[in-house]
Amino acid sequence: MARKSPFIKWLWIFTLVGLGVVLFAGGGIIGTWLFLKSRVKGHAVTIPDLYGLSEQEARKRVEDEGLVLIVDQSKDVNSSVIPEGKVLLQIPRPKRVVKSGRQVEITLSAGPKVTLTPNVCGKTAGFADVLLKQAEISTAVVSRTPSNLEDDGKVLAQFPLPGETMGLRQGASLLISSGPAKEYFVMPNLVGKTYNRARNFLDRHQFRVVSKYRSQDPLLGQVILEQTPKAGFPVTKSQYITLVINKDY
Repeated sequence: MARKSPFIKWLWIFTLVGLGVVLFAGGGIIGTWLFLKSRVKGHAVTIPDLYGLSEQEARKRVEDEGLVLIVDQSKDVNSSVIPEGKVLLQIPRPKRVVKSGRQVEITLSAGPKVTLTPNVCGKTAGFADVLLKQAEISTAVVSRTPSNLEDDGKVLAQFPLPGETMGLRQGASLLISSGPAKEYFVMPNLVGKTYNRARNFLDRHQFRVVSKYRSQDPLLGQVILEQTPKAGFPVTKSQYITLVINKDY
């Protein structure tokens, strides 16, 4: 059997060595590419629930998951539920699965909106309502009471007081004057009295009188048979007192 020449022998050796170097280099390149690809894409993580956390607490939770926290400071968002400085909004929402390295944006609560109550005392009810609406305050309760302090239809008192904050109240309360209190008198008993005497008494005290006549008994003379309101009832000078007088006399 013929022996291989030294040239052929060394040619095989160099070929095998070269092939080994190529395979080793190719494997290194592929491994490096796969490693870099995995590092760029990142591994899957779940977005944590950040609602109600402080910025520091949210940042730790986000960074522990390999994510990046972004705080939106472009505007104030008021909330009467989430305290000031706590997370009010977040994007993406909790429990979404994303790749590590993803940005998570949060908006912090500015706390309840502070609204100062305008001074509406002495204003008409309509103008007071306009001033409150300009301050973004609704009128929740309106009560009326007689008063000599303000004209009819003007605000006597308000709550909250001028300059106070609304806080969590649903609206302002107003007390409106219904004008001076009416003066009431006790209706005297005029039945059986002569009409002239009763009428002079009522006219002297500026009461309004309506006189009606009815035939009953000529022996009675011009006396009062009935009256409205009846004796003992309250009566004001703005209402009419009706007297029924005996017509036969």
